[in-house]
Amino acid sequence: MTSQKTPLSILNEKVLIVCGSGGVGKTTVSASIALEAARQGKKAIVITIDPAKRLSTSLGISGIHDEPKDITALLKKQLGEESIRGSLHALMLDAKGLFDRTILKNSPSQEFAQKILNNHLYQILSSQYGGSQEYMAVQQLMETYQHQDFDLIVLDTPPTRNALDFLDAPSRLTNFLDEKVIDWFAKPIESLRGNSQKTGLAARILSKGSEIAFRVFEKLVSTQFLQDFSVFIHSFYNLRATFFKTAQSINDLLSNHHVGFLLVCSPEKASLEEGTFFKTLLKKKALPFLGTLINRVTPEFGKLKNPPSVYPKKVGPLISIHEAFSKKRREQLDRISAFNREEASSLFIQIPDHSLEVNDLEALFWVAGQIFSDTTSATNGEHL
Repeated sequence: MTSQKTPLSILNEKVLIVCGSGGVGKTTVSASIALEAARQGKKAIVITIDPAKRLSTSLGISGIHDEPKDITALLKKQLGEESIRGSLHALMLDAKGLFDRTILKNSPSQEFAQKILNNHLYQILSSQYGGSQEYMAVQQLMETYQHQDFDLIVLDTPPTRNALDFLDAPSRLTNFLDEKVIDWFAKPIESLRGNSQKTGLAARILSKGSEIAFRVFEKLVSTQFLQDFSVFIHSFYNLRATFFKTAQSINDLLSNHHVGFLLVCSPEKASLEEGTFFKTLLKKKALPFLGTLINRVTPEFGKLKNPPSVYPKKVGPLISIHEAFSKKRREQLDRISAFNREEASSLFIQIPDHSLEVNDLEALFWVAGQIFSDTTSATNGEHL
């Protein structure tokens, strides 16, 4: 990891992982950093999860999932030929599609793969299971790092309930596929009291209890569920080694010295508290933490030249609004100061809240300018 803590040091990383809870602006920050890298002459790619529709259209990645798309020509057309010295690619993650391709690639046969892909429980796991999208995000990152030649890879992590879900995703999925757990379900029992041969969960339940107990359970979850679960477990029995190996490769990549984590927070209490917890976990896991970006900080609109009572009554409402925003800003800065007190050595950037949606290239350039400018304080306004 780069030791020099300046905004431009971000661009010296090989892999930049932008983390934070949902709604703090990770996608905007990720796209802006990748855009700046391309402007600086680097071959960059942003792997994004679910950008706003207009931003996706502006980046030219609407409907693009499988492969990185070179959007350099689009950028030069909209921003000017001289604006981009390098190149920018974009890839919008299709977690379900990547999961399916992983199954197809590692299955011993097409028939075996289709058995998994058609299984109802697999379809739930690959699209709705907590951690599957995060797991596939880091797998996409790993594959891009191993097989593509980019100067900078920026990963916009999924919009999770909290930032920690991303770090725990590989272990959560491998724990689910733990050998002992699968063995318990997968070992067949050849004879069951008056029943034909069955395997998996149904067999275990029958071997542990009476047929009456099984019929009660069967009414609760249905025979189809038991059959789907049995097929699912047996199918994954032969693939679990692949997922364990991939998870280990992911963990190795995340701790690589070419990788840096950038945390994005809002200036609100809950977001900063989660950010503190996230920094602690990164340190505990010995993962390379670059710094924090506080997004949407209330800007300073200027100080009043006179006491509020001096101004005419007709500007009274404006004075009240000014005082409300000033109070909000002071409260935010107090929280930010407390948050950053123990991290003075890390990169720390603030971006002012401009109350507009960032959904086009010019807006992304504005955000990039805020991130990589010499000053990290919010923009000052004119005095009243």
